Amino acid sequence: MIHQAPYGLSRHSLRDQIRETLLKRIGAGELQPGDRIVEARLAEEFGVSSIPIREAIRELVAMRVLEFANHKGAWVRQISLAETVEGLEIKALEAGHARKAAELLVSHAKHLVTYLRDQMAANDGGAPPAIVSKRSKPPHRAVALAKNSDPTRKTITKSK
Repeated sequence: MIHQAPYGLSRHSLRDQIRETLLKRIGAGELQPGDRIVEARLAEEFGVSSIPIREAIRELVAMRVLEFANHKGAWVRQISLAETVEGLEIKALEAGHARKAAELLVSHAKHLVTYLRDQMAANDGGAPPAIVSKRSKPPHRAVALAKNSDPTRKTITKSK
């Protein structure tokens, strides 16, 4: 049975929920750079033991959102302007790569569908024997086609 804790946290994944709550507070400006993150206060606030709090803090330190020092505890890390710009550049690159990857995926899927349709037409509408056979090479060619390899395209074209 999953027990409910205050603030709508479930006992199922407390570490993740606490980490996300802290990230939201930092993003909203409720926690500012330099603000201390006190385990005992958070444990009391969320109605949990210090273990999931400690785990969430460790993850946030690994993400470089918080800093930690022995005998001092954790605090919200000051992020430099250079780090902010770098982070935005990375996000822009990721978005660009994701868009390009999606475009390539659609393009490759179209090539694969065309190839399979041609194979089925050559076999009077049935599943091509090359695809049914476990030892066949054409499915491997179709996968290679999806990788956008020119030599493979020539091979597939020759096999038609």
